[in-house]
Amino acid sequence: MTSTDQIQRPRSGFGALRLLVGDLVEFSGLRGLATLGYVALGALFESIGLILLVPLLGLVVGSSGDGRLQRAAAAAFDAFGAVTPVEHMAVLMGGFVVLMILRAIVISRRDKATQDLNTDFIEHMRARLLGQLAAAGWDQVVRLRHVRVLNALSADIQRAGLAAYYVLQATVAIMVLAAQCVLSFVLAPGLALIAFTLLIVAALALVPALRRARALGRFTLQANLNLVENAAQFLSGLKLAISQDLQGGFVAEYRETLAVLKQRQRSYYYQQISWRVWLTTATAIVGAAVVMAGFAVFHLQAPVLIAFLLVIARMLGPATQLQQGFQLLANGLPAHESVIELVAELKTEAPTALNPLAVISASCPAAFSALPARPAQARRPSPIFSSD
Repeated sequence: MTSTDQIQRPRSGFGALRLLVGDLVEFSGLRGLATLGYVALGALFESIGLILLVPLLGLVVGSSGDGRLQRAAAAAFDAFGAVTPVEHMAVLMGGFVVLMILRAIVISRRDKATQDLNTDFIEHMRARLLGQLAAAGWDQVVRLRHVRVLNALSADIQRAGLAAYYVLQATVAIMVLAAQCVLSFVLAPGLALIAFTLLIVAALALVPALRRARALGRFTLQANLNLVENAAQFLSGLKLAISQDLQGGFVAEYRETLAVLKQRQRSYYYQQISWRVWLTTATAIVGAAVVMAGFAVFHLQAPVLIAFLLVIARMLGPATQLQQGFQLLANGLPAHESVIELVAELKTEAPTALNPLAVISASCPAAFSALPARPAQARRPSPIFSSD
């Protein structure tokens, strides 16, 4: 089975994502759970920091209110014995500083844990492929295209590692978005329902972009393999190519493949830019609609409305990260599939101790059939055992 066959029979997008996530979870083990814990804590501290804005804004604009957050702030003021507005502000700022210190510690450990996990996962994939290649039988190794193995060990594994990195980053963004969604429903449930309905409708238009990103990933995988294989064939026959003046044809073919790949990648990058601008514009429109609805329909107090609008604005960062990350993830999934399929192909048969010449003759019968047959000769007795 050639690499082209592998690339032309892809899994579904969800199946490829499940394969990558399963591979990453199986490798990470307890480290993955610890990293997930740091991600959840980071999202929690992000949300708690935003919650402090409601009593802080109420204190600044002189509106105490009677909501749950204002009542919780009043209980905290009583616990610390704060009476005057200055003392209230000191309590809020003290809590904010403590939260920011804890947030910095947690996010620092989260980012280090995700980066270390991704780096180790790349090395794990490379070591697994090399180990399976070393354990394979000679009959399996001789049938492999060496260019395919070299490309898998370098470009494919690197792109698969980037896909795993985007899985981790998407997990971070989803956790932050989930925490901020909960916070927005705590602030204004009806307004949050309207805002997220509009954002979900806008996000559904991303599905075709993900399909195009994955199609580009398969094309890039095959194009890179062709480029490496063409270069290897040219270098192996360099003397013959120079003697017959074939360098120009090789360069032309190489440039043609590069031009097609560049055009596809440029179209993909333009698509990403368009989607980023569209997401920013849609968020601004939703924000304007939310402010109008909160003021005219729900009659929210100014601190709650301002805090809600700030939460929506803070969600733009993780949402943009998800939009870009999902496309880059879809683009890198074919590389991970190619590596996994190569490892599985090496596992299909148990290692056998066959004669290398027998394997080569079986795989290349034409080369051995061209050899002249050696005539049979009668065996002459050794002079040592001669009767003379």
